[in-house]
Amino acid sequence: MVDELLAETSRRHPDVKRMFYLLRGMRVPFSLDELKKRVSDAPEGFKLNYALEILWSSGIIGIQITSSTEKATQLLRHNLGTDGLRVYEKGNNKLYKWTFFEYNRDGEPLELMDHYGAEKDIDVQLVLHPKTFESLLPHVSMDSPVGA
Repeated sequence: MVDELLAETSRRHPDVKRMFYLLRGMRVPFSLDELKKRVSDAPEGFKLNYALEILWSSGIIGIQITSSTEKATQLLRHNLGTDGLRVYEKGNNKLYKWTFFEYNRDGEPLELMDHYGAEKDIDVQLVLHPKTFESLLPHVSMDSPVGA
């Protein structure tokens, strides 16, 4: 499945395979700064925006938005709806997470990150698509199931 994805994306973006394997062993979810360090420290020295565009448009990375208060949850429900929403039980509390990839969200990833990352009680992180896990062997937080 990943080989097909990389082959298809490579036709449009020849650098995608090199970027893809830079993500091996990544902690999930991860920050924009962590992605920047991985891609800019590579021998190729990829620019962050270039890497983000390619990895987003290929469906390899997505954005996870998490609320930590009821007020933040209501704001996100109002603005984002229920597309991409998953609710997880965490003890006596519920954890609300919206996960978006290029195929289920219009717009650019930085728009989402900038808009919601500035909000109080909202955490915005990047995630790898679950279909990449077998190849990339990420360290997935038990608190952050992706694609469940």
